[in-house]
Amino acid sequence: MSGILLEVFDGAEDSSDAAVCAGLQLVLVTFSNSEKPNRTLQVGIVDIMIHGRFERVNVLSFIYNKYPNIIVVDYTISDAMNGNDELYCKLGVPFIMATTGADRELLHKTIRDANVYAVISP
Repeated sequence: MSGILLEVFDGAEDSSDAAVCAGLQLVLVTFSNSEKPNRTLQVGIVDIMIHGRFERVNVLSFIYNKYPNIIVVDYTISDAMNGNDELYCKLGVPFIMATTGADRELLHKTIRDANVYAVISP
């Protein structure tokens, strides 16, 4: 059975090859506070629309409704971690936080309070 994987990029390199080889369907999206929204980011041969912070809830809600088995894999910058995990928890979307460097205690509390499945990088 194929899984669905959403990767969020914010200045990170594409590491989706392993997921594709594993047979997962990728839904590539990027959210950014620092970049200008409504422009594209080129990852390999794919252009990905950058969504600003005010679009995040609507965009992720749409994707989660379309792909209810989605797992977010977040390859962002540490400044975006706690805001992103709050978004995933608010919407009940399971996620893997592949970024380090933010407030880990707050991250763990947010996940526990939301009762959302999450894997956090050490």
